[in-house]
Amino acid sequence: MADHAHDRSGELRAVLDAMYSLAEYSAEDRLRALLFGLRAGIAASTTQLWQAARELGAPATVAQAFVDSDIPGLHAALVQAGHGWPMLASLLAYGLDADVEVLAAAQLEYEEIALDSSQRNLLPITPVALSRRGYRLADAATVADPSRHTDPRHISTEEELLQALRCLRASAGNPTWRDMGKRSAVIPAGADRSKHQSRSYNTLRMLVTDPKPSRVKLEVVLAFVRGCGVTDPAVLQAWEDAYRRIAVARQAAAAPQPRFRLRLHDHPTGPQASHS
Repeated sequence: MADHAHDRSGELRAVLDAMYSLAEYSAEDRLRALLFGLRAGIAASTTQLWQAARELGAPATVAQAFVDSDIPGLHAALVQAGHGWPMLASLLAYGLDADVEVLAAAQLEYEEIALDSSQRNLLPITPVALSRRGYRLADAATVADPSRHTDPRHISTEEELLQALRCLRASAGNPTWRDMGKRSAVIPAGADRSKHQSRSYNTLRMLVTDPKPSRVKLEVVLAFVRGCGVTDPAVLQAWEDAYRRIAVARQAAAAPQPRFRLRLHDHPTGPQASHS
């Protein structure tokens, strides 16, 4: 059974990469093709999928979109239900007998779907991401350098900061949030511990998935950066500088502007019109 699942996984990845290349097709297209391939591979019936959804407690909207391979609808239903990848992974594993390799491939596509269009446009296609998708790089020089999207020196707004953090995680190979939480506890020698503090994986996740002013704090930003494996003091300082630059600009924008009033003299000194 395990050998059969492994063979099926390899065949699906080969078909996916051959017919739905990353350069030409969206993550929605690739995930839809993956679902179709899984269903065809085990001849999964609609009844079987509905039963799996009910046993897992998936809402009807999630189940219907899953059965229809309606990927945008599936994502919207998962978000509305307060679930995301964990529920989809359960449906794939329980309803379609997906193995670990198939789940890993599906997770990569779903994580990209979870980004909005502006974030997705900034998502770099890195050698790490391509390698995890099963691609072989013939020429590494042809892969776009992601550093321009993750260089804190180019950040001037809070929106750019959050986008750069998302791209930094992508360029680090999309580590799990739990791994990022663990990495954030590694404080470089000599670092100011009032700024560099560990943060929970959920705090790091919420920073970029549900950003609010109260969550965009220097300690959280620096923990997120360390969670992506950045420990170089100079690079960490650059991220701190970017944060403070944004804070100064925000404070300047919120400060009351001076109000000027033109005062008219009661008796102008200029020539007066004569009156008869």
